Amino acid sequence: MKKVIRILSIFAVLSTQVTTVNAQDEGVFNHYILNPVLINPAFTGMDNKHYLFAHYRQQWSGVEGAPTSYALSYNGQINENIGLGAYGFSEKVGAIDRQRGQISYAYHFNEKHWKAGVGFSTEFHRLKLDPSVMDGSKNSFYELGDRVAEDAVQGFSFFDATFGANFVLDDKFFVGLSTPNLIRARLGTFGRDDNRRSTTFRQVLLYTGYKFKTNGISIEPSIQTRRVLDAPFEVDFNCKAGFLEDKLIVAGTYRPGPTGVLSLMVGTKQPTFQLYYSYNNSLSEFSSRANYATTHEITLGFEFNQPESAAQKKKREKAEARKLKKGE
Repeated sequence: MKKVIRILSIFAVLSTQVTTVNAQDEGVFNHYILNPVLINPAFTGMDNKHYLFAHYRQQWSGVEGAPTSYALSYNGQINENIGLGAYGFSEKVGAIDRQRGQISYAYHFNEKHWKAGVGFSTEFHRLKLDPSVMDGSKNSFYELGDRVAEDAVQGFSFFDATFGANFVLDDKFFVGLSTPNLIRARLGTFGRDDNRRSTTFRQVLLYTGYKFKTNGISIEPSIQTRRVLDAPFEVDFNCKAGFLEDKLIVAGTYRPGPTGVLSLMVGTKQPTFQLYYSYNNSLSEFSSRANYATTHEITLGFEFNQPESAAQKKKREKAEARKLKKGE
């Protein structure tokens, strides 16, 4: 199986081009229902708090060389209207090493019953093959002087960007739209094909849901749709429920179709930290036949309150004064 993973890794880099790699980056973590900044920069700094999340994902559990992903993300509100975030991603897939760094920015419009935002992220990607692929004694597919493989071992980099927008009504209904891979400019000399099709709007994600809360129980059904050009249309049906004032959280995700998955999650949300674990089972025929359908995912999060600014303090004091006056 290790040899199979290595062969698939080389084929992915040499045959699929950067577009496919990009499409796999977005939403690689199913825990976007906990941290929507993973799929839409407009959620950056959406409320008056700061968040730090660490994500870990082990795909195809038990298979040597299977995808293992790590991510660290921060987002917070800089002032009443501006959010700022940062994201780092690293993944090992057989002989492939991938890294990704991202800075996100968002501007928010805050009204009494609704909020809206637009966000933009700039990203740097790095992808390369492990030098072991050039060892002829271990890899019979490599031929001495293979320029493509040798360039891939040196790695290549590219710049990208994502745009997003969202709308929240009464802190219950929310909807967000994002378009990853807007710019994609390759840096370096690997893959000198300058005639590829434009990447603009090749991938579109829509995420929407509604939050219900009653008697200490919260329920949040949501749907994410994902359209990638030349790839199957995907729909995630999610439902997250919180008990004991969200101290206990359970959630499930179902995705039908050729990339189908069934995911069950359990976790806890405390005043300053969050911890979640999910067990994902692939429903695709290929994964089931190969007997590596299981994926494990862990998220650890920390939450910090935004210090009250002078303007916010003045606004709060005026509101309190009006309430006292009405009470008189």
